[in-house]
Amino acid sequence: MELYVETEGTKISKLGEMIEIQNSEGVRKVSINKITTIMLSNGVSITTDVIRMALEKDVDIIFLDYLEKPIGRVWNNKFGSSAKIRISQIEFFNNKKGKMASQKWILNKLVMQKKHIDKLLSRRKKIDEFEDVLERYDKIMKELEEKELNCVIDSNFFLLREAHATRIYYKILAEFIPKEYKFEKRTHKDSKDEFNNMLNYCFGILYSKIEKSLIVAGLDPFIGGIHSTFYNNKSLVYDFIENFRFLATEAVFSYFTRKLINKSYFEILDDKFLLSKEGKKFISKIFNEKMQQKVNYKNKNVSYESLIQWKAYDLAKEVTYI
Repeated sequence: MELYVETEGTKISKLGEMIEIQNSEGVRKVSINKITTIMLSNGVSITTDVIRMALEKDVDIIFLDYLEKPIGRVWNNKFGSSAKIRISQIEFFNNKKGKMASQKWILNKLVMQKKHIDKLLSRRKKIDEFEDVLERYDKIMKELEEKELNCVIDSNFFLLREAHATRIYYKILAEFIPKEYKFEKRTHKDSKDEFNNMLNYCFGILYSKIEKSLIVAGLDPFIGGIHSTFYNNKSLVYDFIENFRFLATEAVFSYFTRKLINKSYFEILDDKFLLSKEGKKFISKIFNEKMQQKVNYKNKNVSYESLIQWKAYDLAKEVTYI
């Protein structure tokens, strides 16, 4: 099991082979033998005795920031399962199977985008008006599907064509955003409009959840298949998130079109839009509610957040069985 401790002021200490968790909610005891990972958020203290016991039992300790983004880990220096998975991960993403897995994630992203715009245009009876751009989008998807079926591995080609299709997607979305929140194009940094600013913040939350899930599954977030593996570049996070970007994009788009957004959620600094404290509180709450929505996975109803974790476990299994 994963032990997740987020209550500020919590103290974690050792009692035999038990971990004692004490905070304002009471006292809880858990056997170290039942734990695979300990995740600690801000304002939590842990004794060196617990850390030493976790190291001896091969239990990872992961420190998270306020966005639940992993900022550090403590694990033992023995050549255990984590190291074996990491070696297998390098081999997996350096061969055809790993590259094709990464390509499939990008195709999944484009499929979800196409479903979104098809639903949007059909509901508003606007398909004929966007026939030309939809044909271009379909052409790109067909090109990428043929590459995948023919086992052609060309990362640059995939990323360039994916970027083109995604520009078409956002261009269509921009047509339906309320007039006061119109945006010209998708921007990742220094956004000068409300939509991109809020979307970037949601992606930040999603990146954190993706990275945490990969680490809990024993995977190295820096070893991926199709995005660059330059120094300090979390290639696998960028690869794996492609499966789940629709969660942030569709959610933020719906917040704007349903007119749940107001100007007080933003502030302007040096000609840049930033989320205000009120805006961050709003989007964090409502997007995390989205992450708790249920979806069917292997005949079970699980939250989207749990789905991400299970998919990470599936990847870890696939990596170790190359």
